[in-house]
Amino acid sequence: LTPPTPTRGNADSPAAGGPAQRKSLVEEAIVLYTAFLDSCQQYGLLGTVGKQLYLQDAQQVDQMDPSTKRAAKIEQFKANKALTTQLAALEDKRAKAMKCVDHEDGDKETGTSGLGAWDEEDERMLWGATVQQAGLRALHQRQMLKEEKELLHHALASGHLQQGASGSNARSAREEMEEERRQEVLHKLRGIAGTLATPSGRREELRSQVFRPSHNLPTRSLAEQADIEIADAQRRESSQRAQERARAAHLEALGSDEDEEELKRTRAFDDFKDMHPRGHGNSKLKPCG
Repeated sequence: LTPPTPTRGNADSPAAGGPAQRKSLVEEAIVLYTAFLDSCQQYGLLGTVGKQLYLQDAQQVDQMDPSTKRAAKIEQFKANKALTTQLAALEDKRAKAMKCVDHEDGDKETGTSGLGAWDEEDERMLWGATVQQAGLRALHQRQMLKEEKELLHHALASGHLQQGASGSNARSAREEMEEERRQEVLHKLRGIAGTLATPSGRREELRSQVFRPSHNLPTRSLAEQADIEIADAQRRESSQRAQERARAAHLEALGSDEDEEELKRTRAFDDFKDMHPRGHGNSKLKPCG
């Protein structure tokens, strides 16, 4: 009694043959999962949560309301997490028991030597939890495959209707791309070789060089340049106004004491400038002789 193992080319791997082959693989996987779950249900190995989910799935889960589906998924997640914890504890207990059997002398047949004893009941619990977890995973995988089967069915139905139109559209699009690529290659070849292969082409090349302007032509008109300069001036003016408003707000935020200190510093700096005018001290310098 083992769950179906995915192999190469089954529903758990990408199908290389398109939606039709993928759908056949999905249907085959659903049959295998159903057989495994039926066997588990027959022997009573699914557990409480697994049995409840199995019965709900048999009663057309698609017709359930979203709240019931969400509650079922939550219960499945909790049961899977509890089984994972239980399996980890049982595996650890079995490992300790095996170590005790290897290093101690006791009754190995009954397995009662030491605290880490491992008996048939523990082995039964381990395999039961393993099968329950495999059943939960099989239920989840089968539900996902059923949803994928519906999507593939709709994809195949729409693909048969649009096959003729899509084929002609793809062919015309391919021809247009080839024509564009051909024109692009011809344009590059003309740019490389030019029209210098013929005398008339040489004359056209020389004529274009003779009548070429001696200066760079303007890229914008006077009106466009004026609009750009006006916009720059307005931007500078708005920035200056914003700075002035920020400075005024800063001065208003200052208290009376800070205002007096600022006034004292300003007056002291004015006195310093009066006592030391610009260029002070340079008159006593004499040329080096």
